[in-house]
Amino acid sequence: MKKNIKQFVILLLFYCITTNTMHDKLIREQLEIDTIQTPSIEEIDKIASEEGVEHSVNVEEIKQLYRLELKDQIANIISSHTGYTKSNYQSSLILHLLTSAFINQPEDSLIPHFKHIQKTIQHPTQDSDIFFALPEQNLLELHEKIRTFVETCRPNMTRQLLEKVHGNYGHRWNDEYETKQVAHQSRSLPNLLGKGIQIKIPSASILILKKLAINPQCPLIEITKNQRLIAINGFQNSKVSLAVHDTFDHLWMFNELEENGILKRYSDFLQRVGNPQSTDIFKREGELIASTMFDYRNILFNADSDVIISIDQIKELLTHGENQARALSLINANEENPEYSTGLCKIFTGIYIELLEQHRKHGSIKNLDKNFNITGNMSITDSEYAALIIEIFDHLHSKKQIILPYLSNIMTAIEHELTKAAHQEDNNPHSFSIKLDDIKEYKPKEHVLSEATIDWIKSNPGSMTMRAKRC
Repeated sequence: MKKNIKQFVILLLFYCITTNTMHDKLIREQLEIDTIQTPSIEEIDKIASEEGVEHSVNVEEIKQLYRLELKDQIANIISSHTGYTKSNYQSSLILHLLTSAFINQPEDSLIPHFKHIQKTIQHPTQDSDIFFALPEQNLLELHEKIRTFVETCRPNMTRQLLEKVHGNYGHRWNDEYETKQVAHQSRSLPNLLGKGIQIKIPSASILILKKLAINPQCPLIEITKNQRLIAINGFQNSKVSLAVHDTFDHLWMFNELEENGILKRYSDFLQRVGNPQSTDIFKREGELIASTMFDYRNILFNADSDVIISIDQIKELLTHGENQARALSLINANEENPEYSTGLCKIFTGIYIELLEQHRKHGSIKNLDKNFNITGNMSITDSEYAALIIEIFDHLHSKKQIILPYLSNIMTAIEHELTKAAHQEDNNPHSFSIKLDDIKEYKPKEHVLSEATIDWIKSNPGSMTMRAKRC
């Protein structure tokens, strides 16, 4: 079913997740029935005055942020009341769809609507099966709780949004940081290639690792992946899984694009979003590239997920310029290959959802002029960015045989250091670095890891893209 780009943008902004096989009626309902009352500029001004905040938020910005924040909080309510765990990528997509239904549907049509959604999902998950098996009365009671929350949360949520925009390291701080063109001493691509990813395990985390290592049922990297135990290049209290994300999706991916001339070809676009490659690859704008790598390894190793954008829609984004023409030619040359075309659709689906989540957390990425002054917001369907996604996907698709060894080596290196820290005699902090040159042919110097642990890592390369533990 073909939907035009305008409809697709609206669909994303409302966080209404659908699939290419869903009926027109369902899509129209989700596009047209949106009962969220967003705060007016008068309400914003009043609350800002009460809080002593001089805000710079316009009505459209606050409406979009409000919708994203509200739907995130409602998703949390659904999870807490039903046990929905968002255990994997597909479960998260389905949860977005359920969230919109709870908001948009009146009581008398809620259950029929859920039944319709259930029929249209191509890849059910354990989470979705449990949800759809719940008694109807439970769902109706949850619907009432959510409706009450929606009707009463606006003042408090508006305060939260103003704090998120203007607070320390908030959206406005990120906007200003995007414009700065000074290379971070430990986070620019050139500096990271020399020094590597710097990781520190503090004393409190050493104690946790020691307890977990007494009788481990699976590798420590898997047991602790959702726990905030480490510092990565100055980012304190980071999840263990982010050590893989930052090393592979950020550092490896940026370097791969640099070595193959792709960053140079897209230098004008990268300048427009603050040159993350030469300033700080972990800044907000660095996720434009890192999200592509993350979503690629997600679909490579966890294949079952629905899509909300088609090849035809992707083509419609490519309207002008040499880069976009080249990207279009790549699609046309591979369109008959289902692995390629379906994978590309899944990449776009994942990236667009991730960018909206980044927008909610960190603010929208800005467009900058040649003097790095802000001129407006970058659209998530920016044509030049779409071309870059396609080129990255094509490059990864052609080199997918080397992705697994690199990824396994990174995970093995991190597991090696976690295990060393867990077995050290004292509780002093344990620090180490990961350099790409060392990872390419990585072999642990000490015999710390068992063959079973190394084999498990090689057999489960997609585990770091999932919240659910695999052992």
